[in-house]
Amino acid sequence: MDKKRALGACSREVAFYLCTGQYITTLHQLAMAISATSPQCFAYHVNSQKNDFARWARDVFGEEELARRLEQTRERDRTMDIILNRLRELQN
Repeated sequence: MDKKRALGACSREVAFYLCTGQYITTLHQLAMAISATSPQCFAYHVNSQKNDFARWARDVFGEEELARRLEQTRERDRTMDIILNRLRELQN
């Protein structure tokens, strides 16, 4: 795991695109977007079949630990908290 990679921004080519069309290039932006998104948009990305946020954290940032934690919840507030807590861990 590369802290600098996880705390930085990805290129637009691998950015996360919410179902609203908003694109995100950092994990911090993702947490903030999740807090502002509608329950319907969140459910589009996180449901019993998939967790797009976990997949993106793993595939783009190499964040296996974050992805594992995200896969354990389907709650919007908990998802945001997990991301922010992981970012705090990485900053220390």
